[in-house]
Amino acid sequence: MRIKNPKEKSRSASPIDAQKRALAEQESKLGEEIARRQKLIEEAPRLAEQAARRRREELIQRKSHSEARFAPPRALADPRYGYQATVNTPARPLRKHRNQGMFTFFALCIVLAWVVFYLYTKVLHGG
Repeated sequence: MRIKNPKEKSRSASPIDAQKRALAEQESKLGEEIARRQKLIEEAPRLAEQAARRRREELIQRKSHSEARFAPPRALADPRYGYQATVNTPARPLRKHRNQGMFTFFALCIVLAWVVFYLYTKVLHGG
């Protein structure tokens, strides 16, 4: 068994050596943390793209299935308004409403033509 020299003991246990060991330990921990965060930074775009694609597919599936049999078919989400589920996209006018609007416009044009004709014959000609 070797007996240690008191000078060696004092040198190895000096505060500077303890500080060096603590700094080396901190450096290794920081290196591991930097490596972990660098890996996370490299994977972040891929994970974000996967999440966006999953969310988009889920919304498309939800929008493409109609619950009621005789309900109008639901259109796919319009990308101009985003793919968020909480955002209400403006409703497209149905064919029935468009035809009704055209009929109302046509009827109003006939009434206007009749009023103009009436005013022309009765008021301007004094007849």
